[in-house]
Amino acid sequence: MTFLIHYYYGSGFLAFQTGLGTIIRAAGHGKNILIFVIDDSLVWVNDLKDNQELQFDIISAEKNKNYQDIILKKILAVRNYVCLIANIDLLIEKDMLAIPELVEFIQSINGKNEVIFTSSSYYPEIESLADYVSSFRINDV
Repeated sequence: MTFLIHYYYGSGFLAFQTGLGTIIRAAGHGKNILIFVIDDSLVWVNDLKDNQELQFDIISAEKNKNYQDIILKKILAVRNYVCLIANIDLLIEKDMLAIPELVEFIQSINGKNEVIFTSSSYYPEIESLADYVSSFRINDV
């Protein structure tokens, strides 16, 4: 298994859809998957709660200060998984996750799991560590 770090940023929903497509493809190939969605009352997250085919761990950026146990430690405890962490910027912007802490986390997962980060905001620190980077935006016509 190739262990890549993906970073999709820009339009939050488009970045998430791309990350989700990668996760669905991994699941279709028999890979173990984990999906974490950081929620800050995003309208589209409500549609995920009723999904019967994929299990989403939806974490409120307002209520859960223990995201480290829920996300980071869970990913570090497994091997050979493809993981999606959607809306990582919400934790950063609410000062729940510092960039140096995220960098350390990314460095520690390298070679164990494939991880996809999505974000509305751009972070050069994530880009410099990622194997694959794409940005998404909606053009005004």
